[in-house]
Amino acid sequence: MILAQEVPSEGGVRDDGDEERKYYGYDSETSRVVFIKELDEEDDKEENIFIRRKLIRKVSSIAISSNLVDMHVYVFRHWVKEFINDRPEIVSLQSDLIPMLVRAQMNRKTFDRLELSKYIPDNSPNDNISNKKELTVFGYIRRGGIGGRSDTIGRYLNLNRIVCKVSTDARQGNRGDAGYSRMVESVRPIIDNKAMVGSDSLIGKSSKLAEKCVVKRSAIGSHCVIGRNVKITNSVIQDHVTIEDNAKLENTVVCKNAVVKSKSSLKDCEVGAFAIVPANSK
Repeated sequence: MILAQEVPSEGGVRDDGDEERKYYGYDSETSRVVFIKELDEEDDKEENIFIRRKLIRKVSSIAISSNLVDMHVYVFRHWVKEFINDRPEIVSLQSDLIPMLVRAQMNRKTFDRLELSKYIPDNSPNDNISNKKELTVFGYIRRGGIGGRSDTIGRYLNLNRIVCKVSTDARQGNRGDAGYSRMVESVRPIIDNKAMVGSDSLIGKSSKLAEKCVVKRSAIGSHCVIGRNVKITNSVIQDHVTIEDNAKLENTVVCKNAVVKSKSSLKDCEVGAFAIVPANSK
């Protein structure tokens, strides 16, 4: 599993819609995840967390953190798939399976109750000389850099804003920027002299922006056609999108091949692929 360390100054990890925070305990030497505990309101007020002595005896170098975010990226051995198929009560990898496996690796009774030994192959590298089959759950802890889940509109917009902010891509910036002028002619977007593209925005190859367009803190994909006097703020426009004259978009995601008709005003919206938004929509 991948756990990202939350760094508020970098962004891109958590937003207000995320699930409850959790304590993650892991072996600081091997990154083995040894416990997961949900962080409730009482825990927020407490400065201490209780750990079983048995766990401390097994793992002497436990690190505990409440600012790690589960990135929903997991790598399993093939036997885990068979285990899931036999247990219909497992609905969520994050909420059901991962905590179950973490408990089982540290508690032999739980391991035996789940009958994990019949799933783990005999040639498992975790088998010790006593022929006892073992289970280990490791976590890769990503510190620094940009990363996050994009499973809500808010997170998706936030990640795109961060990428635009830190990108060195030549597509970023105004037409007079040195990086912009070095672009290969065949992929250069066509931007009218009277259009304004903020330095915190990206414009994809072969896209066309008509006069008086204003693009701020946004990412526009390739082969898009943006009409006259269109204002796009805090939005993501995917490939092959057409936005007609005098439309306004704010905090909006427009998926590929969609068409937004003239004088539409969209805020906090998601427009599906190949959708057509009628003129004057609000």
